[in-house]
Amino acid sequence: MRSMFDQSVRCGLLPAVLLLALACQAGGSGGSKAQGTGASGNGATGNSGGSGSSTSLGGSLVLPVGGTEADGDTLRGNIFSDAGAEITVSGELKDVRLELRGLDDQPITEGVTWSVDDTKIGSISGDGTFHANGYVGGVVNISATVGMSSLSVALVVSVDITEAAAAVSASDRGALEAGAATPADAKFEFLYPQDKTVFPRGLASPQLQLAGTAATATYTTIALPYFSYKQYSAGSTPTRVSIPEPIWKGMTLTAGAGDDVALSVTKVSSGQVSGPLTQTYRIAQASMKGIIYYNTYSSPLTMGTTDADKGGILRIKAGGTAEVVTRGCRVCHAVSANGNVLAAGYGYLLPPQDNPPPDKLAPAGREYQPKESIAYDLSTDGLPTPRVTVDNGVLFPFAGLTPNGAKALSNGLPTAAWPTKIMRGVYSTPGYESQLLDTLTGDVIAATGLSVSYAQTPSFSPDGKHVTFLNGDMVDSKRVLAMMDFDDAGNAFSNMVSLVENPAELAMAWPTFLPDASAIVYHEGDSFDSYAWGGAGTSKSLPNYAEVRMVEV
Repeated sequence: MRSMFDQSVRCGLLPAVLLLALACQAGGSGGSKAQGTGASGNGATGNSGGSGSSTSLGGSLVLPVGGTEADGDTLRGNIFSDAGAEITVSGELKDVRLELRGLDDQPITEGVTWSVDDTKIGSISGDGTFHANGYVGGVVNISATVGMSSLSVALVVSVDITEAAAAVSASDRGALEAGAATPADAKFEFLYPQDKTVFPRGLASPQLQLAGTAATATYTTIALPYFSYKQYSAGSTPTRVSIPEPIWKGMTLTAGAGDDVALSVTKVSSGQVSGPLTQTYRIAQASMKGIIYYNTYSSPLTMGTTDADKGGILRIKAGGTAEVVTRGCRVCHAVSANGNVLAAGYGYLLPPQDNPPPDKLAPAGREYQPKESIAYDLSTDGLPTPRVTVDNGVLFPFAGLTPNGAKALSNGLPTAAWPTKIMRGVYSTPGYESQLLDTLTGDVIAATGLSVSYAQTPSFSPDGKHVTFLNGDMVDSKRVLAMMDFDDAGNAFSNMVSLVENPAELAMAWPTFLPDASAIVYHEGDSFDSYAWGGAGTSKSLPNYAEVRMVEV
């Protein structure tokens, strides 16, 4: 029946975009049931009732009202809307009044249950009033159910929102809308986000960051099916564009799995127009869960007064903003898959020739590495409680933690190797071989089968049955991404296999299993991280290259 109806719409045989569905039970979600009788209900908007001022959205459904089908004791009905089959919303609540009427044009309210199939777009009251939330577009199927039969109609909701800052003149608006075939600023480009990014739902909106000369004003557009957003905003130095949270959330809830989200930015600088620059994104159809942890070297959130003190570990709860976990030089860290243990290095030791203060003077053989290894227990909100501190700075930095955080496979350091063969922040003149460690004590756990000396940036699978790492034993001749099996009960490693091999100049690092352990995502580029600094007096690194790759296992 549905396919026949769809075909009729394509051929132009029916006047409205409708979906008629005969069901054996009430469908959809967010249902409300009408109580009592009458032609109208509280909260109705627009012209509704039996006057003929509403638009019929469907009908010819047999609704049993008594007796049996065989007796022919039935009533045929239609659903009427006071806004037609399509509405446009602009960031504000909008009501659409729907009525179920018999062929005599009289409202049917007794025993009617209203429901919608997509509560992201809106909800419906028991009196048949649909409440669009104003930010989410799409096609919502609205059903009226009487007894065991239901009548459904499709309401198309389109979002069209324009926001214009008063500081943007009419002439600048016109110039921004027209764009420029040849950009006045050749350096105008996106710095963040990256083109083709897949964003999950439930995250805060990204701040658009753009290179080039400072903008006097910007014009930003977002377009996808059932959703259009335009923003005229005053410029900034450097050029940044903020997307309001309700806009970003509405867009992500509107976008389907196969929809391209097209975002463009045009700027005007001192009367000269550049752009539009355009990127496309996809939206994953689920929200990210948990907490994201990351390190920083110069965040004002850590409240440090020197570069060394500005470091720390930050966290972002899904949908939230950055919060401090630890301050100071505790940046080289790892977190268990269950989110209950964090392990890191603390402090940094320097050789005598660097004239360090006494608390940073390295004992022989421990220069250019963290002073201590430290582990924390993490609460479900990400709050740290010290677990253990060990006077050996190479044990926990960048270690791989078992899912419950009880054990760590330490990050191996080939003898006297410097970046790009290792990452910044850790170093060992004599070399440091990987070990299985107890994160509650820092003690070595006797293990068998670990047939690699230097397992670099190791990571366990979420089920704890495998571990992946870069085989640092081969770093002088080639880069090898490897994997081994792990028996947690017996502390036994086995079956090492090479997954990817690259030439020595093409580094790989930071491998991570997918949740089902079917594949490994890893970094491939010219270094482990930003290994090359910009010179004395600056903490900025030189440009580095990296791609994110994936290999099935």
